[in-house]
Amino acid sequence: MPKASYIAAKGLVITPGAGLDIEKVNGTTSSDVATINGTCGVITIGDTQTITPGDIGNEQTITNNRVKANSVIILKVLVDAAATGLPCLTTLEIADSSFKFVIGNAHASGDVTAQDLKLSYLIV
Repeated sequence: MPKASYIAAKGLVITPGAGLDIEKVNGTTSSDVATINGTCGVITIGDTQTITPGDIGNEQTITNNRVKANSVIILKVLVDAAATGLPCLTTLEIADSSFKFVIGNAHASGDVTAQDLKLSYLIV
């Protein structure tokens, strides 16, 4: 079975083998920004902010040299079982080498503590 690997300069490349390798890089925001140069991984929100029900948190900016203006950014929030809020993500802007997003709270009564969140990302 052929193997598809991601090479930053070439994109997906088919080689003999099995499976799909995607460059995974994790990172943590500091003051609402981070540089995370990978195709996928986990973003940990490093700042303490409480997002009350119906509110939106600070804008987060991720610098990533894999991002192009026409990229699709897929974000998924990993919620701790003890969390009381309902975090939701909105991508605001995608540009060459960066993207911006916010975390909102769709819960009726529970707060979201942004520092407790981990977000999976994939750049397509």
